[in-house]
Amino acid sequence: MRYSICATLGLVVLISSPCVVAQNLAVNGEFDTDILGWTPLGADFTAEWDPSDHNASPVSGSLLATNTSPVNASLAVVYCVNSIPDDQHYRFRGWVNVPPGQTASGQFEMWWDWFNNPSCVGNQVFAGGTPIMVSTSGWEFFDTGWEAAPPGTMSAWLVLGNHKNMVGPGSYQTYYDGLDFRGDRIFVDGFESGNTGVWSTTVGF
Repeated sequence: MRYSICATLGLVVLISSPCVVAQNLAVNGEFDTDILGWTPLGADFTAEWDPSDHNASPVSGSLLATNTSPVNASLAVVYCVNSIPDDQHYRFRGWVNVPPGQTASGQFEMWWDWFNNPSCVGNQVFAGGTPIMVSTSGWEFFDTGWEAAPPGTMSAWLVLGNHKNMVGPGSYQTYYDGLDFRGDRIFVDGFESGNTGVWSTTVGF
């Protein structure tokens, strides 16, 4: 029998088709050429594509968030994920870099909110988040851990928090890259509805 080995999962699966892992729902989380889908919220706040990359890739980049508010302000970049099955756990993770020599002090955080309607509207329920951090030493990886989607969940808002915590001129900047939001369902077909989906009846020798 042919064995399909999924090294990233540490599992050996006795099937004739390749191993299927859960899909990253943050579709443009690598920011290869743009920040399409990610929207800055609030005045005196921008989000733009930058060529800096957490893997130092010459063909990819990152999202650079800049908070220039003249007062203490907690602002954010958001991304809406639609079609969230509410029978799974989810986690949000990625790379963050706070450049040195900034003209304002601040903090950053990654989290998400559940919504009981499509397109991230309706009742909003806070979910998981990373600790609020003041600085990094170059690119660092952050992970919210797993959280269960509440019953009735239909969409989720991914949030990149940028908090300038001083009054006056100056800006606080944060780079984000390699963002990943996905459920804990390993295979796309768990046989819940009797559909054998991606599973093949052909056995290779």
